[in-house]
Amino acid sequence: GTAHDKLTIRAMTFKDGRAWGGGALYVRNSAKVDLNLCVFSFNTATSRSDGGGAIYVYSSSTTVNVYGARFDGNAAHSGYGGDIYRNS
Repeated sequence: GTAHDKLTIRAMTFKDGRAWGGGALYVRNSAKVDLNLCVFSFNTATSRSDGGGAIYVYSSSTTVNVYGARFDGNAAHSGYGGDIYRNS
């Protein structure tokens, strides 16, 4: 989408994801994302300098709204944001 659109993700499970930053989701570039009733379980950010076991949000102009989500067992190797990490 464009910077004016919003992505809505509803009732989705993100499980056992692995990535440098944001084991399940990496959101950037002025994106607007709503997460409704999602489950984030056992996702891992593998970077030693960044984090966000479940979600990595890059840039202060990026918006992520989380409603009724559950976070279980997510981890960041860096120790920054086992569940959510924002780098602005």
